[in-house]
Amino acid sequence: MMYSWRKALKQSKQDGLKAFPGQGKARDEELFQLRRRVADLEETNEILKKAAVIFAQRDRQ
Repeated sequence: MMYSWRKALKQSKQDGLKAFPGQGKARDEELFQLRRRVADLEETNEILKKAAVIFAQRDRQ
């Protein structure tokens, strides 16, 4: 088992990501989508904070 792991590790250094085909692609795509969703939600949060300030100022007047 250790021999096959070392062989795969050595091969991965030579071939880059080709040594473990199919691994991580779905996870990478999910991570990308989640990060994009977080960025969208953070942007929405900032817009809502600014809107709350505007409405609070309006109520004071």
